[in-house]
This record gives sequence, C-alpha cells and structure tokens, in this order.
Amino acid sequence: GGSGREVRQLFREHLQVAELNETTMETFSSIKVFCAIYTHPGRNTLTDAIRMTWGGRCDGFMAASTETNHDAGTIDLPHFGAWQGKYEGIWQKVRSMIGYIYDNFLNDYDFFFISGDDTYVIVENLKEFLTSPEFVQYAGGKDYPNP
Repeated sequence: GGSGREVRQLFREHLQVAELNETTMETFSSIKVFCAIYTHPGRNTLTDAIRMTWGGRCDGFMAASTETNHDAGTIDLPHFGAWQGKYEGIWQKVRSMIGYIYDNFLNDYDFFFISGDDTYVIVENLKEFLTSPEFVQYAGGKDYPNP
C-alpha cells in the first residue's frame, strides 16, 4: 500500500485528461451508462465521494446497501444468503442489483456498470472503450448497441 500522497501522485502521473472534441462528445452522449455500486452501512463517506466524482459523470447512478438511507443516497436491496451485508455475500448482492436494474432501468440505458464502493472509474474512458471500433466489432457490429 501507499500513502495518500503516493496514490495522488500516481493518479497525476497516469491520468491524461483528453481534450474532448465535438465528435468525441457526440459519441459519448450517444450512449448512456448506468453505474451502480454495492456498499454497506457506515461507508457513507465512500458513497458520497463516488457520487461527487465519477458517479456524477454516469448517466444514471445508484448505491445498493443493506439499508435505505436518503442522506447517503443508498437503497436497501435484500439478497439471499447467510452473509447479508458481508463480503462473502457480494455475489448475492450483485444478483439482486442486476434484478433491480433490469426491472427498473433496462430500457433507459445502453450499458450497466456494477462495482464496489472501493472502485474509481474514469467514466469518459469507459465510454470511449464502449464506443471503440474494436469493442463495437465484437459486441454486435454496425448496429451496436442496438441489435
């Protein structure tokens, strides 16, 4: 591990802020990405940080927890298993998130990104990848993302 200063320095060294031209912005706005994180009570500072940084750059965002907290912006998504709220139950929580997203957001977005509350995403890079010719070719061809 490294200190916060070392981590910030790594980000500065490795992140290149791309100049976004009109074509790039048009391409990015042509797809909609819904981002969802799994978290648990007591991690509101992480959820807040995500919402204020990369989560705010997604076209839609939600945080799934084991309790609904309007101040933290989390919703309770119950899931099966003996490990409610524990790391061992992540797969069951993700399954519940997929079902919730399917029931509520399927037709509103082109892509869905699910991660934990300890993830940082550069949404612009994600959208660039999702619209890259290589990905488009393997994901469905010229009519992608619409089958």
